[in-house]
Amino acid sequence: MMNVLCQICVYGFLLFGLSDSLLAKEPSYRRVLSKWTASDTDYARSDSMANLAATATYLSEAWFDARVQSYAKENNLSADEKESYEKTLAARFRKEPTLFLAFYTRDKLWNTLDRDTKKTENGSAQSKRTDALEEPLWRLRLENNGTMCEPKRVSKIKKVSPEERYFFPYLNRWDSAYWVTFPETCVTDETGKLVLRIDGVYGHVELNWKQKH
Repeated sequence: MMNVLCQICVYGFLLFGLSDSLLAKEPSYRRVLSKWTASDTDYARSDSMANLAATATYLSEAWFDARVQSYAKENNLSADEKESYEKTLAARFRKEPTLFLAFYTRDKLWNTLDRDTKKTENGSAQSKRTDALEEPLWRLRLENNGTMCEPKRVSKIKKVSPEERYFFPYLNRWDSAYWVTFPETCVTDETGKLVLRIDGVYGHVELNWKQKH
């Protein structure tokens, strides 16, 4: 009996030790992710259940650098491979202010951020809905030091890759994931006040990064 208990203790020690070592590999990225991630929830008055909830990461320069370092370390990349990955990532995320957004709505039919906005010729967003009498469900705006911007693109991620799930671990099965891109001139100071507002007939959330800096 004692031998069995000893074996269990050893296995438990190894298991927890392994978990700690895995977590220790990525403290830098996790800290940066936490700093550049904000969330908010809107609860219904009738039953105190969440009508909608949003968690978003602003893809700042600090986040970009931390992701490159983490990916290179975890995949044991050579210097050339790391440089290639950095260039690929830069082409996706460094040209314009971008957010990764996990968005939950009580009714899945409400989760239509990508269908309610589209890119226009002047770079702003407008409704994709064809019925003139039907208003868009949601309006997204990003504020940076008093300047308010509408999104340039809102793209729903139909199939989230394992890599994105690793780098945005807060995404769960009830959320829909989006890339939200704003005009290049929208964010002029990453260290200043940064607020994402999502307003609609079913609720409102405000994600504030001010306290993160």
